[in-house]
Order: sequence, then C-alpha cells, then structure tokens
Amino acid sequence: MIKIAICDDERRFVDQIRDILEEYCEEIGQMVYIEGFYDGRMLLDQYSCQFDVVFLDIRMPQMDGMEAAKKIRERDPNVTIVFL
Repeated sequence: MIKIAICDDERRFVDQIRDILEEYCEEIGQMVYIEGFYDGRMLLDQYSCQFDVVFLDIRMPQMDGMEAAKKIRERDPNVTIVFL
C-alpha cells in the first residue's frame, strides 16, 4: 500500500488530486491510503513519517510549502516530496 499526503490550502485541489490518484491506483491495481491536509502546520502537527509521498502546495498562508518541506525533510529523509 502506498501512503500519500496531499497538502494544499484549497480543498478543491486536495479533492481533485485525491480523485486522480485513487483512479490511477485502481487502474493499476495498487492499494492507496490518502490523507488531506489544508495547511503546512496541520500537516506537520500530524506528521509521523508514515507517508511514502507528500504532495505539497508551495504557496499557503501561515506556513508555505518550502518551509514545511524543510521541516518534513528533517524528520523524514526518505519521503518523496512533490511540489504543486
């Protein structure tokens, strides 16, 4: 199972990316767990190195994606981060 986090301050983008990933994983027969977050602080507060991939918006209020990525990388050097 692939574990994915999607972090974007616009919920519709989180939902769109989730739908695309779920459809793709269904097509290839891969199980996936996807969790949505709506700002960098929310993601960091709940981050415990369980994700394989993090999709991360660069521009968000409070904590931008670059700062969140830096803090994620300190905790989890192996996670793949994809900037949106």
